[in-house]
Amino acid sequence: MRVADDPSAGPLHVWTQRANNDKIQRVEKLINTAYHIVKSELPFTSYERTVALLKKKGEDVGSQYTTDVACRRFVDVIFSELWEGCAAEIKAAHFLSVLSDFN
Repeated sequence: MRVADDPSAGPLHVWTQRANNDKIQRVEKLINTAYHIVKSELPFTSYERTVALLKKKGEDVGSQYTTDVACRRFVDVIFSELWEGCAAEIKAAHFLSVLSDFN
């Protein structure tokens, strides 16, 4: 079963069903941080420094999932979730237009 067909089957949704509210809030901050790292085109190694900054500001991010490896895993899940939605829209479309800029 694909996530696009049943969003409740996705890894993030399944995980949130088992986790408590505090842990969800901590991991949500870490996932947002991983998204920021990728969106800003920063190296994954800057994730650890960004998490350290969050801790210094007093944010509760826990002690797990604070390495660059965790950032890669978060990004993989984020991509999977986003791609399933995009793939479903593309498959349902009658026409597809591709724009490319070769600078």
